[in-house]
Amino acid sequence: MAIVRQLKGKDIAQILEVERRAFIPSIQATEEVIRERLNKEHIYLGVGEGIELTGTLAMRFARFTPNFADFVRRNPKFFHYAEKWNEQNANAVFIYSLGVVPEHRNGRSARSLLQGAFYIAKQRGMDFLVGDARVPSYNGSTQNPQHEQFERNEELHRAIDNYFKTGRLPKRELMEQDHVIGFYLTTFPQSRILGITRENFWKGDEPCGGHMVIGYVEVK
Repeated sequence: MAIVRQLKGKDIAQILEVERRAFIPSIQATEEVIRERLNKEHIYLGVGEGIELTGTLAMRFARFTPNFADFVRRNPKFFHYAEKWNEQNANAVFIYSLGVVPEHRNGRSARSLLQGAFYIAKQRGMDFLVGDARVPSYNGSTQNPQHEQFERNEELHRAIDNYFKTGRLPKRELMEQDHVIGFYLTTFPQSRILGITRENFWKGDEPCGGHMVIGYVEVK
């Protein structure tokens, strides 16, 4: 049975191991970054069967309005919100760094982490759970030691490019074809897509073209 627990400084070695096995090298967090997040009172959740972690998720408490322009203004570069202290007037939980080791990517570990984050948001009286999702089928991802196997989705690629010309988001059913985004959308069917960050917003994530899909769900 998978158990979700809050991680502390003593768990950093295990967090780093999940980072190494779950994320492609260009987007892995270092020990220094993880310690800084914990020092700023961000919460790390871990899931596992027994002692070994199969996945992790980080979160920060912040102010949020469901407006994409406002989100980008407050977070001019990716992870800007992950580098700050929690906000005292927070009304939302911002989740980031959701990663699961390859042999446990059946959905259960990641879903348990998301449910844990939602529970904490509800417990603390937050209005929103906000997240960013990679979109690896934008360019495709097959050549890496983290065993990502996502073929390039030409239709979704064109729809994302078109979004920056017209402002029209890709259809939800098309977004659901991406394994990562689709997982978030099906885990929270009531979730809403806020917008997509521009190319190279998150530099180094070549499979996604640097794009991130920003979405949120109301906590009730």
